[in-house]
Amino acid sequence: MLRLFDAHCHLQDPRILSKAPQLIKTAQDTGVAYFAVNGVSEQDWHSVKHLAQTYPSVIPCFGLHPWYVKERSPNWFKTLREYFDSTPSAAVGEIGVDKGSRGRNIDFTEQLLEVHQWLKMAEARQASKLVEATQVVRFFSKEKKK
Repeated sequence: MLRLFDAHCHLQDPRILSKAPQLIKTAQDTGVAYFAVNGVSEQDWHSVKHLAQTYPSVIPCFGLHPWYVKERSPNWFKTLREYFDSTPSAAVGEIGVDKGSRGRNIDFTEQLLEVHQWLKMAEARQASKLVEATQVVRFFSKEKKK
């Protein structure tokens, strides 16, 4: 059987978290060996960590999706470091930039500065990085034509 890796999923999403055990089993039965579960905000990092502790096939990823950067707490970076320190196998994600329907309402320069900080932190930890880049190629293509 072909072994697959789901490189981008959100099994911690409250809308499906209760179904995660069945989703994982069904996916494993069809060849998915691992799942990169991408945290999108401080509020879901605990669920990401719990899934990884419960299912060896879950690779925990702690990050801030561009949509949720404004919602982070004043102590978010300290909290993040605690999660990474207690979960050495974790990757950095979901991070990135978003120029899509919701992302276009978020200052793009701020998004770029934020993702730069995340990439530096990931590099220092030698952690894998899972990056969101919605509508970004189209944006840069338009900028290049100007």
